[in-house]
Amino acid sequence: MCAPAVIPLAIGTAVGVASAVSQGSANAEQARVNAVLARRQAGHAKQVGAEKAGQIGAAGRRMSSSALAGQAKGGGSFSEVPMALTAANVAADQAQVRSNSAMSAWGFEAEAATWDAKRKYAKTSTGFGVAGALLGGAGGITSALTK
Repeated sequence: MCAPAVIPLAIGTAVGVASAVSQGSANAEQARVNAVLARRQAGHAKQVGAEKAGQIGAAGRRMSSSALAGQAKGGGSFSEVPMALTAANVAADQAQVRSNSAMSAWGFEAEAATWDAKRKYAKTSTGFGVAGALLGGAGGITSALTK
């Protein structure tokens, strides 16, 4: 029986287990942080889209008011056609901005879901790393004891 030869193998096994746990924890934490950041970006994209749509609406109202004032000042008759076209263009622009921000937010949400999956994988692979280190250490110790 070679007890002194077993000590380094046991220490190596313990280091392997600690390393697997440490690496798995670090990977899982990094994935969690990345998922949080992606969700924040999604929220920001939605907020920016809402703000831009509001700005487009305000600009459209200013254009309409300016056109009405110009017609009133010039003594011309009021025409609803240009006003309707302006309103339709504003609505279309707002819809496009909202659609773009929703697609951007969806992309960030998908990225967050990917990071969530990577986090779960990191936790699972930690268990396999620990099991591998323990089995390798046990095999080495058994081999040392049977010599």
